[in-house]
Amino acid sequence: MQSYKLPDAASSVLTISTTAVSLATAINTAGAGGVDLTGLDAIDLMVTANDISILWDGSTPTAANGLFVGQNNDSKAITLRGVDLQKIQMIRSGGTDATVRVQIGKTIR
Repeated sequence: MQSYKLPDAASSVLTISTTAVSLATAINTAGAGGVDLTGLDAIDLMVTANDISILWDGSTPTAANGLFVGQNNDSKAITLRGVDLQKIQMIRSGGTDATVRVQIGKTIR
């Protein structure tokens, strides 16, 4: 993956709560804002507190539906390549907000 520089360090640490949120909104809320995901198709994501449900096809996940990633599951990290980052949405799947660390960029071919 060729990494994309986020606006600041805070932009890479996302808080995911009870309402489904797009990746761009979560990054902009966490940091200085102004992130543009156009043309980016790679993400490394690690849940460092609690659990999330994630979808990357433009559908809206729920706490009970989507791919589960998190502290209380077998997988704490996910690597996606060749996906439209503008379509990623996440929601927490437990009773407490989740913390997610991300690195985004382009797939190297």
